[in-house]
Amino acid sequence: MGRPVSDIVSAMESQAQVEVANMEKNLNLLAVVPSIAPMLGLLGTVIGMIIAFFNLSHASGSFSPKTLSEGIYTALGQTAVGLAVAIPANFFYNILLTRIDKFVLKAQNMSGEFLDLINKPL
Repeated sequence: MGRPVSDIVSAMESQAQVEVANMEKNLNLLAVVPSIAPMLGLLGTVIGMIIAFFNLSHASGSFSPKTLSEGIYTALGQTAVGLAVAIPANFFYNILLTRIDKFVLKAQNMSGEFLDLINKPL
């Protein structure tokens, strides 16, 4: 081959870093969703509770459960939506991350075998 093994190893490591970066480039966006979605759900919960207590404080005459239930309904609905988005996003993020890790491990093993082959005395 005409090249020192250290140059080959360096080139392989550089290319591996490029490939892993390409595989992970959009993974950061998916990682953000599971952390943001529950916070947005919590924001909806707080807004729903504000609505509930606002309606309760401005109710004229006798108290009606409907006055309070509208805000609680909004609060619970927003919480459910936040969790419904976060749970699958977290699941798929972890699946993709595991696949990338398995690929990296396989590539490392294959590169080790390749280096063993080129280092064998003839």
